[in-house]
Amino acid sequence: MQAKYSNHLNDTRTIEKLERRYWEQKDVDFKIITEKDIPRAVTDNIKWLSPSKNTYLITIEENDFTFYSEQMIKSPTLKIID
Repeated sequence: MQAKYSNHLNDTRTIEKLERRYWEQKDVDFKIITEKDIPRAVTDNIKWLSPSKNTYLITIEENDFTFYSEQMIKSPTLKIID
């Protein structure tokens, strides 16, 4: 357990240190990424696949998922819609 002053919980650095410790205890590598670290094609694909953003998204069957996954690995810079 850790004790912190409540006003320190508004400090980004304090939160980052707490989160880092949490993941280290679970033996998981801790990294922070931002939207600047994610390729535009990946961002567009996530938006396209997100059901809340895409009202015409159909249910993807497991074999379709495998197909699309393989295609994304082969051509990581292409958008799914392409």
